[in-house]
Amino acid sequence: MDRSRNMARIRRANTRPEMEVRRFLHGLGYRYRVDFAGLPGRPDLALLGRRKVVFVNGCYWHRHDCRRGQSIPSTNKDFWRDKLSGNLLRNLKDIAGLLNSGWNVFVIWECEIHDPKVLSELQRFLGPPLSIGHRMAQPEPCYRSGYKRGLSPPVTPQQKALWREVCACARQSIDSRDNP
Repeated sequence: MDRSRNMARIRRANTRPEMEVRRFLHGLGYRYRVDFAGLPGRPDLALLGRRKVVFVNGCYWHRHDCRRGQSIPSTNKDFWRDKLSGNLLRNLKDIAGLLNSGWNVFVIWECEIHDPKVLSELQRFLGPPLSIGHRMAQPEPCYRSGYKRGLSPPVTPQQKALWREVCACARQSIDSRDNP
């Protein structure tokens, strides 16, 4: 497949990493606007009442400092260097615009979506989920339910332990709100 056809297949919204983060947050009880056009940078997720936005960035396109984010195609290097650095500058400008408008911004990278530490940071950033009807939202970030929802399971025992710890913290925070 030639490069032009390959690049045309890359989507702007509803990417695999974005969908995994959305499933994770929805399972915890968070509700959000998707691909919100009313804000600078068109955030992937916007929690309007909380004035918080989440960007789910692909490492390659947004120049993360991981191995995938540092590669540049071997052909037409000048074009790709300008294109990718332009993406980075636009991201910084959009985040600055959001911060100046009073929004809180969280960026999660494609390589971090399975890291329990990053997911717990995301939960802390967003705050507790709001109640749904008369019941509080029940958390579903645990290892087994996350795997059923299409998230890749943790691979090492340490990652499994961290994932279970995140589950316990989420359940404990919901229980403490139910029984003050």
